[in-house]
Amino acid sequence: MTLPALRRLEQEILDTINEAFEGLARGPFASLSREVYAVPAVNIRVHDDRYELEMAIPGFGKKDIHIGIKDNTLIVRGERKEEEKKEEKGRLLRQEFQILRFQRAFTLPEDVDPDQIEARYENGILYLTLPRRREEEEEERVIQVK
Repeated sequence: MTLPALRRLEQEILDTINEAFEGLARGPFASLSREVYAVPAVNIRVHDDRYELEMAIPGFGKKDIHIGIKDNTLIVRGERKEEEKKEEKGRLLRQEFQILRFQRAFTLPEDVDPDQIEARYENGILYLTLPRRREEEEEERVIQVK
């Protein structure tokens, strides 16, 4: 296995561990808060020339979504203001349609070109394309023995 392949495997393992711990912040009493947070579902695909990330965030507008990079970490977050609702007859027992805030963070692989990342939002899905830099073979440098 090559060094870049080992680095990618290590990164996948770390991302899996990070995602497992994200759920701890959403414990059984999280719904008691007035604030509503979500951890959107994500699909990540790898191609020879790019990574593709799809994030399910229905109900948000393009202006509600912020995407940034800090310390080699891709941060995707969104916030939507709760709209005033007319009083309807009957008492609401349970409301689960509400997603007001979300945030996901991903450590970028070493081969991603952060200046070339593109995003589009269609039908409740955020699509991110993260182009990969070409891996250049490192030439062996000869050191003279003195």
